[in-house]
Amino acid sequence: MPEPDTNLLRFVKESPLAFGSWQGLKSLYKKLEADPNADPELLGALIRRLDGAPLHLPVPLPTVDMGRTHGVGLMAASGDRLAVLLNRSWRNPYLSLLDFNVSNRLKPRKLGTAKLDSALGELSQVLWCGVLLVVRQEGNILIFEESREELKLLATLTLDALSVAALFPYLYVVVKDALQVIDLRDIHESRPTIEIRGAIRVTVEGRVAVVATLNTGLSWNRLPRARGFRVLSLEEPGQPLLVADVDESDCVAVDLMEKTLWVLKKPAGYASCVLGAYNLSVLSQPQKLGEIALTGSTNHVPSLAVRSRQAFVHVENSGLVDCVVLDDKNLLQRRSLATGGYSPNLAVGQDWLFVQSFNGTTLWSLGYPEHPTPYGTPPSAQTLGYMKRRARRHLRGLAGSDPKRFVELAYRTLSVITEPLDPTRHWIAYDVLYATGKRFEQSSHGRGAFVEKQALGLSIRRLEARGAAAWTAYPELA
Repeated sequence: MPEPDTNLLRFVKESPLAFGSWQGLKSLYKKLEADPNADPELLGALIRRLDGAPLHLPVPLPTVDMGRTHGVGLMAASGDRLAVLLNRSWRNPYLSLLDFNVSNRLKPRKLGTAKLDSALGELSQVLWCGVLLVVRQEGNILIFEESREELKLLATLTLDALSVAALFPYLYVVVKDALQVIDLRDIHESRPTIEIRGAIRVTVEGRVAVVATLNTGLSWNRLPRARGFRVLSLEEPGQPLLVADVDESDCVAVDLMEKTLWVLKKPAGYASCVLGAYNLSVLSQPQKLGEIALTGSTNHVPSLAVRSRQAFVHVENSGLVDCVVLDDKNLLQRRSLATGGYSPNLAVGQDWLFVQSFNGTTLWSLGYPEHPTPYGTPPSAQTLGYMKRRARRHLRGLAGSDPKRFVELAYRTLSVITEPLDPTRHWIAYDVLYATGKRFEQSSHGRGAFVEKQALGLSIRRLEARGAAAWTAYPELA
């Protein structure tokens, strides 16, 4: 008999029966069930997991295990990796790098940490620049690289930056009334500077940079300007070229992905927010696609994170994350996600949304963009019931067609059960042990769990197990 795949066996035994790993477990079961030569230990372990799973398992919104922390700060995601600023103690901030490419994404693998000499509140941005990590703190920009289970500090740039964006090997840094370009291959060379009055935020994607600007007043050599954004071409990344200037009232943040520019608007003071979208296919002529009102009001600038034609906004006082999708007809559709927290921190990876809440950091799957789903929530009772019936039906068929394989799988299903059998949960075990007796019957016309009949009174004791002849023929397997 071939040895089972160790990684697959560990996946079957340790992965939670919850959204994320559930799809993989279900697909694996269907594949093993269809293969008459599939390893019985692997299939038996999977049937055992299905049989022991309760149909109704109310759980709170699952959170990511980041170890012992007193607070989680800003985050930045790249693929399956998350860089996060956190406190191990009240004044002991760290930059931590986590790998979520594991069987249970709620328990990521720690790739490295770096201690930071400042309070968590003094750290205002974390972002990726290729394989490097960039942290913006008051008066400095810190650059790290991963090195042997730690994050190594490569350089410290003394710069009073308002915002930073990255397009490796360049950093685009907003300073007072200007945008500076820093080449990380030589951080000491002269830095190209583009004057942009009122610049507050910068975002970069592909060969495009966009800078959000504030209102600027009249000066002796400048006319007043309204809020808005400026579009710069990065055909030569080291020499940005201004190509468009758009007025947009109340603009406070911008983010760019695949030539779709998302513009977040918030009036001064305690007010509700609006999210707009622009098409930058023609850089010199940004095309406004529309805008949509967001949930809740706030005094602060909400957190904005984007992924392709999808944007996420966390309005601090609402306790919700608004998911805004730009559909094929360029219409904006909004859906609110109950994330359970009021923190403004969001991060978007390739297929995952990370949301910070009071209870911890939650992970949402973006496999179906219109319906983000929290990772770690269990499948429905109907789905689990279907899989239990399917496994039970498979063993029933084997009892008649392949007695030897039936005994192998049934034994592996029963041998590790240590708690008392529960008829509402152990559908398969009850079918193996009591199917031919008269003490139990199946509910829901044979589609549900076993239920006990009324007492039979005096009766002759008889074998109740399914496939009694198979057990007798292959005692060495049991």
